[in-house]
Amino acid sequence: SLELGKRTGLKDTPYLKFDYYTYLKDEFSLSFKIGYNLQTDETLYLYYGGKKNTIKGSISYSPTPWNYYTLSIEHNKYKSLDNKAIGSGTIIELTGSHKFRLGYPDFTISAYIRKGLFTEKSNKGIINRISLTPNPQVLPVSYNEVGLTFSFGYEKKETFNKTLRPYLSATVSYNDVYGGGYGVEGGISGNAFLPAGDLSVGASFSKGFKGTGNTITTFYLEYFLLF
Repeated sequence: SLELGKRTGLKDTPYLKFDYYTYLKDEFSLSFKIGYNLQTDETLYLYYGGKKNTIKGSISYSPTPWNYYTLSIEHNKYKSLDNKAIGSGTIIELTGSHKFRLGYPDFTISAYIRKGLFTEKSNKGIINRISLTPNPQVLPVSYNEVGLTFSFGYEKKETFNKTLRPYLSATVSYNDVYGGGYGVEGGISGNAFLPAGDLSVGASFSKGFKGTGNTITTFYLEYFLLF
């Protein structure tokens, strides 16, 4: 899939994202993602004043329809919205999931282990405009994190639905930098105005993830045109 768009904020920024997914032999699958100028939420400074170029590879194993495991490695180059190089980071994650029900509402429990490794430069560019101190720490410090997520409804979130369907996820985590974290996301999705469209309206709240103590609340409206 290919996604093109434009993000507005401290500075308008076009972005591009390409995702590729394929099945391999014996219940294995492989996926790749390449992104340019993507929005990033590792910290609040990056969320409002930064962007990233990313490359990510994942391999998944699904021995049964109810169980699947994924190992992913992601490398990012971080910049401010005015193109000042901030630093880089590598994130390695292992996830295991079990579905209690196939098909909607697809009740699922997942556990993950995540490691983040980051290096940061001194120039923060336009991010200094939203900081009370010059050249603040923008990237997370390197961290180790474990977490547990319960969710339902996500199997149909980005597919064509004739009826409105709610979805919800809740996560608790612990990392060795800031301790405990938690987050919740929920919304409703379903058939929109066009025959092949799907509309999702939702919100999310998270605190204490990815080696930071940041609190992030988002509201979103997404429309998918399927063809």
